[in-house]
Amino acid sequence: MSSTTMYDILKLTNDSIILIEPMQMSIERCKDDKNLNRHYKAFARTSLSTDLLKSFENAKPMSEYLNFWHNILSNTNNNQ
Repeated sequence: MSSTTMYDILKLTNDSIILIEPMQMSIERCKDDKNLNRHYKAFARTSLSTDLLKSFENAKPMSEYLNFWHNILSNTNNNQ
């Protein structure tokens, strides 16, 4: 699935959002009606740990800043 796909909002709160694949996309993706399913994407607000914040403060080369954001995004995606 493309990252530019427009998902429908299934649930939206102050701390999370759950998106659902549009029905038309599901129909096109599934070859027969018996296997029709819809994909979800969930995003949740996370609290940053003290260690993670320290790693950002102490990061000097750009690669360390990139690692910092990669760790945050990986942790967020794992909470789906």
